[in-house]
Amino acid sequence: MATRVTQQDYATIAIKGLEMGGQTVLIVDDSSGDRLVIRRAFERTRRDVKLVELIDGEELVDYIERKVPFKDTVSYPEPDLILLDINMRRLDGKQALKLLRSKEEYANIPVVMLTTSSREKDINESYELGSTDYITKPENFKDFMQAITNVCAYLDKPSAVLN
Repeated sequence: MATRVTQQDYATIAIKGLEMGGQTVLIVDDSSGDRLVIRRAFERTRRDVKLVELIDGEELVDYIERKVPFKDTVSYPEPDLILLDINMRRLDGKQALKLLRSKEEYANIPVVMLTTSSREKDINESYELGSTDYITKPENFKDFMQAITNVCAYLDKPSAVLN
């Protein structure tokens, strides 16, 4: 069961992530445990990235629309990569992806669906909605680490090459 993160908790997490540097990666997942594993995997890659954690699709929409508390573009820069879970309360990943792809400035940002669902329907719908990649969350940390290492390749490519 996921622990509810308050806006104050979120702000603290986001600021910690922003202290890391370089490119910005949004982690959109309602599971605090999964966000922790993703964060640890990124730390082990030793990449210079800022990790900004959002708890669901609604926070992602608030982020891209620059609503409070995401108005400050220095603290909350445009993302270079978005990792998006599908199964979330309020606004799920597929709905968020659809809204994201409707924004011209987000059309070329790589969005990787990182989710527990291996349903063919979810995979197909995600690609139809504009997902760059689809990864079923691995069950062990070694495989999770490899998945995050592979995802980092999207940070090395110019966004125009991805579409």
